[in-house]
Amino acid sequence: MTLVLQIVVLLVVLVGLIATILSIKNWHWAQMLLLLSIFFTTIGVLFLGMEVFRIHRNLRAGMPARLQQIEKLDEVILAFRHGTRDAEVIARAFPNGAPYDDEAEGGRMRGLPIWRSRLQDQARDRGRVWRDVKAAGPVDPATGRIPVTIPTRPHGLEQNAIVFAIAQGAPNPTTPDQGPQFLGEFRVVEVREDGATLESVQKLDNRTGERLVRSAQNPWRLYETMPGDRHELFAGKNEKTLKTLLPSATLDEYLRHGTPATADDDQYHRAAFNEKGERVALDDAAKVEELYDRTLRDYASLFADLMRQRTLLAAERAGLAEDNKRLLAAQENALKLTAHRKQEIEALDKDVGFMQRDQQVIEKLRDVVVAQLATAKGMVAELLPANAQVAERFVQSQLTRLREVTAAPAAAGPLTGATP
Repeated sequence: MTLVLQIVVLLVVLVGLIATILSIKNWHWAQMLLLLSIFFTTIGVLFLGMEVFRIHRNLRAGMPARLQQIEKLDEVILAFRHGTRDAEVIARAFPNGAPYDDEAEGGRMRGLPIWRSRLQDQARDRGRVWRDVKAAGPVDPATGRIPVTIPTRPHGLEQNAIVFAIAQGAPNPTTPDQGPQFLGEFRVVEVREDGATLESVQKLDNRTGERLVRSAQNPWRLYETMPGDRHELFAGKNEKTLKTLLPSATLDEYLRHGTPATADDDQYHRAAFNEKGERVALDDAAKVEELYDRTLRDYASLFADLMRQRTLLAAERAGLAEDNKRLLAAQENALKLTAHRKQEIEALDKDVGFMQRDQQVIEKLRDVVVAQLATAKGMVAELLPANAQVAERFVQSQLTRLREVTAAPAAAGPLTGATP
């Protein structure tokens, strides 16, 4: 009988533990701890009821400890509800350390109403968020529109509202461009019961369009306002945790936040504090220390500014591409003109060859003419004295004949009918 009872009790305990473990997603761990305590206490009471005739004294000896444990759990539950300053109760509530800044809270664990109010304030500052949003169709490249489904019913998204889309999932610090990214700013152009149609505020290009198509396979988060950057989000996280969240290019400034500043830090990354730990101006005489201060990022204006810069760069790139086309056309025309000039040079080279050949012929002819001229001058030089002598002899012969003719009539007298 004892063995059978032990087996039955063991089965009940196993079933209870399995049921408790399956409820871990819906129950708070403190409630589960209370449930386990009540469960085991109930098992003990049952065991006492069935075995009271044999182990009545032993079970009653263990009841005070059980009751004390329940009382302690009640103290923890009350602390969660209303808060407490009891360090022992806080240690029992958070065995692994309090998940809040004990110094900032004044050594007090706040109750659930305070945390609920703070969460509501953060939600109001953050704005509404729609999670697990999925693409219901392809992206229209002409209009930049994409239909999406929203699991929340009713989703409360209004037409013409502006939302910021961010891919949902774990970050990829090693290669950020391959992990979840900010997808852009969208306008709600159509609202449906199960979702809406979003239109990109910025014109999509090949890069942003491909990124949007690629991310459409995974769920998104839509934010009514761009999430803000706060130091509290990373407070208390060690280097190992930050490496899983942030790229290596920006990891150092998150690790250095709150550490002593160095001389190399500029005024935008230094914060001064007085003896009370209050922040003061850098030139305040009351400062007692300077710490490194990570500059918070305004992601809404940052992304808008980057988009403007990207638009300017795209326009500059398009202008450079157009200039490049013109330069290529001018280069092609220059190459054609160069080929034409080469042809002209080749033709002129041929003309120069012909002219040089003609020059050689002319020079040879000139040499012949010069030689003939020299010969003619020599002959002339030789013939001139001879001609002078002949002319002299001719003149003398004529003068002699003239004298003879003139002297003949005077000696013989005039002859009638004589022929001179």
